[in-house]
Amino acid sequence: MKKILATGALLLLLVSSIKSQEVNVGHFVTTNDMFNPTINSFKENGDLHMRRRWEWSDLQKESVKFLGLNLYVPVENRNFGFTVCLNETDTGLGVKYAVQATANQNLKVSDKIRLSFGFGIGRESNTYHKSKISCFNQLDATAFNMINKSTTFSLGAMIQVSNYFFGSSANFCLNKNGVKEITGTDYRLGRFIELGENYFLRFMYVGRRYRYPALNEEKHIINSRFYKVNQELSLYCLLYNKVWLGTSVQINQQIGVVVRRKFSEYFTIGYQYDIKKGNGFNRKNAHELSFSYCY
Repeated sequence: MKKILATGALLLLLVSSIKSQEVNVGHFVTTNDMFNPTINSFKENGDLHMRRRWEWSDLQKESVKFLGLNLYVPVENRNFGFTVCLNETDTGLGVKYAVQATANQNLKVSDKIRLSFGFGIGRESNTYHKSKISCFNQLDATAFNMINKSTTFSLGAMIQVSNYFFGSSANFCLNKNGVKEITGTDYRLGRFIELGENYFLRFMYVGRRYRYPALNEEKHIINSRFYKVNQELSLYCLLYNKVWLGTSVQINQQIGVVVRRKFSEYFTIGYQYDIKKGNGFNRKNAHELSFSYCY
């Protein structure tokens, strides 16, 4: 009987682990600077996840557009996996292209404790050109014509204890002078709860601190600087293992809702809508469409 109960508890933990990763990024994450390389660690199946996001603020319509592709490939029976991310972000000041490859290893410490460690390396290109600066219509952008390329690195770790999880990561950029700079950090903690056979809840808190491009009109250059910690609270509910309903709040910036629907064992389609609030930096309204294929 004890063996049966232990086996059942382990299976429940594994199922909960997979469900907790179903919505595999924070609600508002759009760039590799805020991507934890262990985020896919506890999945047992591979998946392809695509996101298309349109944002607009008081500056102009559609001041930011984002396209992201995330492919996760697990190595069977090795507790090991690879992730490849491709991103294109139009910030209104320029266009950013990024590619990143990560590897993660997870370890089973006990029936209730699992650890994961990840490392990533990538390449990004930021193009600032007068034809790309669209969110400052009053700006004389004739002097802007820059392309910055850099190598990126990321480190991350995550621990899951029973129904609780905690993760943290840091992202670095190797600039043209060979100096490493921190481009973003994040930490997340949460809990998932089984409410019977057909209902599942996941609570999560995410804190992020990251660099963002800032315009220096006098010197005609684009600088990057850290902004205050960005905080996010989210609640997701899985119904009948088919429909994800969720809401998330970025403190003093945005309120968002998300709906994701499984149409088969393999395909999931989602929609997200964000409403700006407060007076925080980078607050925006947004639409987002997502598509996932699990194999």
